[in-house]
Amino acid sequence: MEEDDKKSRGAASGVLQTALDLAGAAAGAPTGASALRRLAPLLAALLLLPVLVLSMLPGILFQEGGDALLGESGVQERLDALEAAVQRAYETGREAVLDEITLDFESAGADELVLDNPDAAAEVDIGQVISLYCAGKEGTEDTEGAELSGEDLERTLLDGLTSLWDYTVEETVEEYPADVWGPGEPPEMVEERVRTYTLVPAGPDVLAEEIFHLTPEQCAIAEAYRENLSAFLEEDT
Repeated sequence: MEEDDKKSRGAASGVLQTALDLAGAAAGAPTGASALRRLAPLLAALLLLPVLVLSMLPGILFQEGGDALLGESGVQERLDALEAAVQRAYETGREAVLDEITLDFESAGADELVLDNPDAAAEVDIGQVISLYCAGKEGTEDTEGAELSGEDLERTLLDGLTSLWDYTVEETVEEYPADVWGPGEPPEMVEERVRTYTLVPAGPDVLAEEIFHLTPEQCAIAEAYRENLSAFLEEDT
């Protein structure tokens, strides 16, 4: 954490010097002490950026039990565990919905199965899932006794396994010439039924209602967390 603070202060110093130069140039005055006094609030804000980022994360992420609080590295470890839990649960759900798709295809008696988006797991908003989970914990009467863990989140998601994924299907009929036909005859056209499946990860409304069972107030808390938490996770990758 000390190393991160040093980097943040170094970045802030560079930004400050640039701002000082620009301010002096714009005013036609030399840079230095007078400009520093004018821009002192900017410096303070820049030095507080790491603190501000952390303060916008769910408060329950910092709780370790009782009055103890996790440091930045502890919060990051907890977020890593929660992120991994989401990925594992969604992969399990993806395998389950692929089994459903196989059964649907076989019962339809079609000729070809096409999976439109095999990499659909990349569409999952992990920050949103964690935000909903945190809101469900933090919005309870016994917030101080609530604990966050990857195992608990994964178990919660797997309890609602059938709600994690859905799919859409579109069937088309394609025609193409047969491989063999009689001499002097026009080629015989063969029809093939193609069923194209698209995986659809659960949206926030489904997650909130069917998996985390949130109240409207808790949903509002989750929405407030989502943007900051998603940005935090993306920056870390």
